[in-house]
Amino acid sequence: MAVKRTSVSNIVLVYLASGLLGWGLARINERPFTQWFTIVAFVLVAAYLLWKGREVKKMVAGSQTSMTPLGAAQVLAWAKAAALFGAILGGAGFGVAAAFVPRVSSPLGHDAVVSGLVTGATSIGLVVVALLVERWCEIPPDDDENGSYLAAGA
Repeated sequence: MAVKRTSVSNIVLVYLASGLLGWGLARINERPFTQWFTIVAFVLVAAYLLWKGREVKKMVAGSQTSMTPLGAAQVLAWAKAAALFGAILGGAGFGVAAAFVPRVSSPLGHDAVVSGLVTGATSIGLVVVALLVERWCEIPPDDDENGSYLAAGA
C-alpha cells in the first residue's frame, strides 16, 4: 500500500479555511482563544519529529539505528498528523490575530494579536518540520518493489 505525500496546496487551503474560521469565531466571541501552551506544544512536537525523523533517515540510508519499519511508519503518521494539526491551529491563530488588529491598542487586543501571530509562526515551523520528516521517510525507488515511495508503504 502506497502512502501519498501531504500536499502543500492542501496545507495552504487548511490554513486559509481555519484562518477564516478563527477570524469569524474571534469576531463573534470578542475574546481571544489562542493559548501560549499551543506554541510550546508545537515546538515540542517539532523537536520530537526531528529526533525520530533522523532515525528514520538513518534506517532508510542503511545505517545502524534502533528504528524499525513499524517505528518508521509511526513517525510518518506523526508527521502527516502534525502537518495538518499545525495548519489547523496555526490558521486559527492567524485568524484571531487578524480579528483583533483593529483593537491592537487595548491590552486584550495587543495580547491576542501577538499570541495569534506567534501561534501562526510556530505552526509554520511545525508544518515545515513535519513535511521534511515525511520526505525522510521515503524509500529510494531502487529498493521499492511495489511502486510506493514512503516507508509506511513498505
